[in-house]
Amino acid sequence: MFGPPRVTPLSQPAECKEHAMPGMICLMVRAFLEKRTEGRVHLVPSEKIKLIMKGIDPDQFTPSSPDDPIIIGRLRKIAQQMSIEL
Repeated sequence: MFGPPRVTPLSQPAECKEHAMPGMICLMVRAFLEKRTEGRVHLVPSEKIKLIMKGIDPDQFTPSSPDDPIIIGRLRKIAQQMSIEL
């Protein structure tokens, strides 16, 4: 009856499975979240909040979102500050 909520594993998120080239930001955000949380899904909301506080809303990007070089640069800079390699 009670148990952990059913979530999509971060390694293969449903909305990023079938990505075309424009989904680069979506994939980068997913990779960032996966590396920061190390697979612990209960930490994902807090990591999303950290990205939002740095100016990037992870829920805003989908596989069909156009790739903005400025956003990609910001993500890389944030990842570098947190010792994450994307």
